[in-house]
Amino acid sequence: MEAEARARLTAELDPDQLEAVCARARALCVLAGAGSGKTRVLTRRVAWLSGVEGIAAERILAVSFTNEAVAEMRERLGELLGAEAAADVECATFHASAWRLCVRPYRRYFPRAVTVIYSADDSLAVGRRAAAAAGASIGAREALRRIGLAKARLMTPAELEESGGLDAQAAAVWRRYRAELRAAAALDFEDLIAAAVWLLEEHAEVREAVRGRFAAVLVDEFQDASPAQRRLVELVAAAGSLTVVGDDDQQLYGWRGGDAAALLEFAASSRRVVLGRNYRSAEAIVWAAARLIAHNPDRPAKALRAQRDGGRVEVRRFADHAAEAAGAAAWAAERLAAAGGESGGELCVLARTGRYLQRLEEALLAAGVEYVVSGRRRLGEYAEVRDVVALLAGARYPYHREALRRAAARVRGLGPRTLEAVFERADGAGVAPGVLLEEPRRLSGLRDRERAAAAELGRRVAAVRARAAGGLGGAVGEAIRRSGWAAELAEGEEGEEAERRRERLAALAALAARLERGGESDLEGLLARLALGGDGEARAAEVMTLSTVHAAKGREWERVWLGGAVEGELPHRRAREGGAAALAAERSVAYVAMTRARAELVISAPERVGGREMRPSRFLGEAGLSSW
Repeated sequence: MEAEARARLTAELDPDQLEAVCARARALCVLAGAGSGKTRVLTRRVAWLSGVEGIAAERILAVSFTNEAVAEMRERLGELLGAEAAADVECATFHASAWRLCVRPYRRYFPRAVTVIYSADDSLAVGRRAAAAAGASIGAREALRRIGLAKARLMTPAELEESGGLDAQAAAVWRRYRAELRAAAALDFEDLIAAAVWLLEEHAEVREAVRGRFAAVLVDEFQDASPAQRRLVELVAAAGSLTVVGDDDQQLYGWRGGDAAALLEFAASSRRVVLGRNYRSAEAIVWAAARLIAHNPDRPAKALRAQRDGGRVEVRRFADHAAEAAGAAAWAAERLAAAGGESGGELCVLARTGRYLQRLEEALLAAGVEYVVSGRRRLGEYAEVRDVVALLAGARYPYHREALRRAAARVRGLGPRTLEAVFERADGAGVAPGVLLEEPRRLSGLRDRERAAAAELGRRVAAVRARAAGGLGGAVGEAIRRSGWAAELAEGEEGEEAERRRERLAALAALAARLERGGESDLEGLLARLALGGDGEARAAEVMTLSTVHAAKGREWERVWLGGAVEGELPHRRAREGGAAALAAERSVAYVAMTRARAELVISAPERVGGREMRPSRFLGEAGLSSW
């Protein structure tokens, strides 16, 4: 059986891939160039460790950054190991791993047992109140950005304050923000990694349990791991082998704490395998991308060699952004209408920023080209789903004030002032706000109408909780009904948007049913899945994609149009002011964009945007594509 597994797992691998899959090393670094079969190597190494080295599947942890990457790994592992064994591998994003391995099972170690993961909307609402209370001139979004980066670097509010300026203001906001989250027994998304590190470092029980669980840890996209993520990996993998896969040329998240230097430092102290054969892109595309990235300083010599001949790279100039957008739309329409027509799923238009894509959307609509915007919104971010989830969260977490605020907005007569009064009484009585809402007799002092409205919210929450005892599906159905969306969509709202709302609520119910079939009986599992992003809507396989470069990482298309190749957009204006390191990071963005294309790459540059004259991107000349 082992010989059969060896033959199957090593079939059709090039020598470098074979070495990476089969290496016997406690520390292995795979430097994987663009299109070099990174996911193939990573998943086959998992299967090798299990099927040949004899490591039990449940003792292997495989971590990546996005839910899409994790879904692809799971699918491939199912093909290699079989569905049952693949399900035993702990395969998850960094944040989901932190929640499942550390935070959820050991919540008792927090000042108030953590039960809630706040969404981005929850966090922003708390951040706005915290900024106002702190009297800060810094905006809530900017404060939360600085706080998030500090958490990624495992800093404290005091350490952030020492930086002075806007960082000091952000630290003042952070203290109030943190206090409100603690009162709600909540963590935000950025807290999860730092909280897991704290648990592992400070509590021997957690450290011994988690370290002893895994004999092998594999990490994808290590060049983008923040200091907190790297520390988490170090702690979890302390007792087993560690394989990291990454590419210093494809670092996209330096602004979130990612550091390609950490990847190269690990490579210097471990067994290193370089994957330099590009199987994705044709020769012309690889040639241009390699010429471009060679301009980045301090990168190790790493030749990327195309395995496909031919290919086409073209640069187009346009008078302005509107003309550029019309050109991209015409290009897409022409490819879709060509003899033997190409699938829309093989076309993509990329841009450095989402703002730049807006004009492209208008042009595509005018040209009648159907498209989907990658990474725009997840299921849990739509208003009707958020309203239903608010009731579910209020039923599961009686301290979840943001959920109660959201649910209260759907109750006639229950305004913000009345709800704040309820919260004040709950604090005074030392009980959870959700508990107080279900006991209207304790709401003395409120006017009759206010008390009745508060009691109605309490009844809705109690009804959802009662249905949850019988399963997730019943709880979701009850929440859809109690939120008022079932009646609203049945009686009044018609048209395309109403149908989409119905579809999204049906998708929420389907997610609950799927989790329930998998053995999840607690609302917490559903709510965590939504908060951690494992709820993405299915991608239309036959529809053209619009995407930012960051959202396109890990994906590929036969034909790609990269718009906005002008100074100030790519490279972004902030990078031009940030020195050599910032410019190198932008060069990596352009490199990633170019290597998404398999056969055709069109790069466009408008001469004017918003009335301003634009210079073509310096990256065009560096890639050998023009004399500019």
